[in-house]
Amino acid sequence: MTTIPTEIVIAIGKMLEGSCLYAGLQVCQEWKGILHPIAWATLNDQQWTHDSFPVKTTTKLLPPFSSEEEELNAEKILSCLKLTRSFTWKDPAPQDRRVPFPPIHKWMPCLRHFSLTVFHAVNMPTDDILKGILDPANMPDLRSVHLDLPPQRATIPIEGLYPIFSKLEELAFHGLGNEPSAIVIPLPIDGAFPPIAFNQPWNLKQLTVDRAVVPFLSSCTALEHLSIIPPIDSITWGWQAIDVPSYCAILLNQLEQLSGLKSITLGGNTRRSEWVFKVQGPMGPNALWTRAMDLQGGVLKAEDNGEDEGLPLLHVIECILK
Repeated sequence: MTTIPTEIVIAIGKMLEGSCLYAGLQVCQEWKGILHPIAWATLNDQQWTHDSFPVKTTTKLLPPFSSEEEELNAEKILSCLKLTRSFTWKDPAPQDRRVPFPPIHKWMPCLRHFSLTVFHAVNMPTDDILKGILDPANMPDLRSVHLDLPPQRATIPIEGLYPIFSKLEELAFHGLGNEPSAIVIPLPIDGAFPPIAFNQPWNLKQLTVDRAVVPFLSSCTALEHLSIIPPIDSITWGWQAIDVPSYCAILLNQLEQLSGLKSITLGGNTRRSEWVFKVQGPMGPNALWTRAMDLQGGVLKAEDNGEDEGLPLLHVIECILK
């Protein structure tokens, strides 16, 4: 059976979002009949699971529904998500929400990328929310998770993320608006951290957070790209504040152990543009870094002040606190 070239599948997929994609998935058999006569051949099941078919919706997916039409829309969406590879959902629930989040793992076992935006506080711990949504045992292909959560509910004990996120290659975690989120490092118990969180390897290659996370980084031995948003207004180790020099020393020690680290991005804020630091040569205690700035149009250009010729890692860490 002849199939459509990958380039065409990708091009079609980029145009199919929201209701258009749902309709396309539901009538895919009819699509095959239409495309074949015009010499485009046919779409097979493998191509329909391609990453180029993203689903984006703000539709309410769980009861109580306000109307029969709203319930039918939810059923229509859920019936065609089995092969979805990328799902972006902006939670439309009101502030007094009591119902749990939808079990994404039951609807989309083939999911590779999941993005969730929650606008209102929910009366349950964030890690419990995530456990209800994502089930790694039933989502073997899940590799990327992006979360935007309300600041008042954006604090997650790091041990609560294991093993949900341990196999991910990319994790982005933000607080909504100008308020930073935090992934909290639990206080040591008898001088040791919970083994379930820190004595197990994490597969993260790209980590984006509002605040640098220690000592969690030591478990991310495969990390290649770290992105954070400085300055850090408050530095805590669990709920216990620590001084800046101690924080720098801890973070320096953690980053030096990441042999595969290639870049550190300091996200733009009201004070400055985005900075990107790239390592020169192999990563290690003596590695030097080159700085570039995101000036216009997303193009990275090296600065001309001479500072980009070879910066120690400590200089990069100090920039986090400025």
